[in-house]
Amino acid sequence: MSIERFKTFFRENGFCDRLEAISKDFGDQPGRERLRKVDKNMVLDIFDELGYKPKYIHSETFYQIIEVIEGYEFYYHMSSKYALVEQFFGVTNESTQEHFGTLSEGLCREGTIMRDGYPQLNSIPDPRFHDLIELLNILKRGLSVYEDFKNAVVDQRPI
Repeated sequence: MSIERFKTFFRENGFCDRLEAISKDFGDQPGRERLRKVDKNMVLDIFDELGYKPKYIHSETFYQIIEVIEGYEFYYHMSSKYALVEQFFGVTNESTQEHFGTLSEGLCREGTIMRDGYPQLNSIPDPRFHDLIELLNILKRGLSVYEDFKNAVVDQRPI
């Protein structure tokens, strides 16, 4: 699937609007300090509370969920480094091996912007969390987008 087709699929199914809302609701809060370090077991407990059993990839410092549904292999990766939540969605059609996946927030905006004098992808800012309750709520909403992403792929069969 081309990047443009995937962006269109992502936008038309409302995923961009929902990710933008998560970013806005959990943006930087001046005067409020973010968590400096999050224990991986606490994050795993949050996933468990939400009904998921991710694998923690130590070398890359992210959590990974992989599921196979109706001939599609889906993945959800999440990193919570520096109290920022980066979410990656992806899918592979097992019969054609056609694949697409990327940093989800990067699919939703066009072009580049200048940051600190350097051009960067104009992406939705990563949600930030200041405590574990905020992380729970970010994950709850992000995983809801992931669930709807899987359903849309299975229903619409874009790849």
